[in-house]
This record gives sequence, C-alpha cells and structure tokens, in this order.
Amino acid sequence: MTDAIFQPATAARARFVPAAAMVFAAGLGTRMRPVTDTIPKPLVEVAGRTLIDHMLDRLAEAGVPRAVVNVHYRGDQIVERLKGRAEPEIVISDERERLLDQGGGVMKARLICSAAPSSCATPTRCGFPAARGA
Repeated sequence: MTDAIFQPATAARARFVPAAAMVFAAGLGTRMRPVTDTIPKPLVEVAGRTLIDHMLDRLAEAGVPRAVVNVHYRGDQIVERLKGRAEPEIVISDERERLLDQGGGVMKARLICSAAPSSCATPTRCGFPAARGA
C-alpha cells in the first residue's frame, strides 16, 4: 500500500515516512506582535532554537528527506536562515508577491515537487500524515 510519496524508513520497525512534507512559514504572525514586527514567526526563538528549526529537526529525525517551506512575510529572513541546513533538503515556495493561504500553498508545492507533500505542519505544530482518506 505504498505509492510514490511514501518511502520505507530506515528504522527496524516497519513504518513509512513521507517523501516530502510542507512547513507553512508564510503567515503574517499578527497574534505574536510586537515580537513579529521585525522577524517572522518561524524565526522566533524558543529554548534557544527558532520555531522553524524545531520543526525541521523533527522532520529530519523522522527521516523525511525533503521539506517544502512557503515564505511570504519577511521571507528573505527565512530563506537566509535555511541556507545552511543540510537535512531535510529545503525547497522554498516563494509567496512573497502574493500570500496563497494554506490551500494555495499546498497547490503551489505540488507544482514545485514531483510528489505532493503528504504531511503538512506549521512551525508551532508538528504534524505527520494522517491515515489515507481521513
């Protein structure tokens, strides 16, 4: 029951991890103002690491090889921060011209990646794939 968007994990127990995940990082961060007046919400630090680094670290630990990260508000700061990351591979979905919201962001990610992200998460909520058909 596997398809192109799932790949076997390297862990001993049989499980599958998505071949791609999407991290929603394009929001305006209005509820976190004034903190987000100068930095985007994904770059807010918690426990010495940015929210987006916490998220991407979890995806890497789970064996997810690629993360599509959409950017809009202060997107240049997010892109700069992610340049040094090795895992997972980062694919930027640039929405700086026009915010696409979550549905539009996923649709654009489908065009960027050959496989649609099968897991979506925000920097404040780590989400992994739900059962098919859910």
